[in-house]
Amino acid sequence: MKTKAYAKINLTLDVFEKTNGLHLLDTVIAPVDLSDDVEVNFFEDKGVTCTMDGVLQDETNSAAKAAKIMIEEYDLPGADITIQKGIPLSAGLGRRGRFQNLQRRFRSEGYEEYAEKAGKRRGGNVAE
Repeated sequence: MKTKAYAKINLTLDVFEKTNGLHLLDTVIAPVDLSDDVEVNFFEDKGVTCTMDGVLQDETNSAAKAAKIMIEEYDLPGADITIQKGIPLSAGLGRRGRFQNLQRRFRSEGYEEYAEKAGKRRGGNVAE
């Protein structure tokens, strides 16, 4: 499954107290016409591989971290993630879309409840 992970920019961002381990946020977000292309494929092994622009990533990559949480926590199949960058690295334009695309891919395979739980555990935005 190949999808686009669109960038966004926070026009305002106020961070408040924590509730259930997550900070409450008040923000105004605007879309940006930049995106990464993300492809996720499953395999029987429980591992995670992630390449970005043809370079193998380590476990610090946010997409690899998210997949690892879902796979280990919920006994799901392994994932091979390929990212072609269109959003500049460290541009502050948000990486939310890559995680949302990963959640959508797991949902398409019937793992919807696990995608939601992993999003909450990760402390990131949970895709609609």
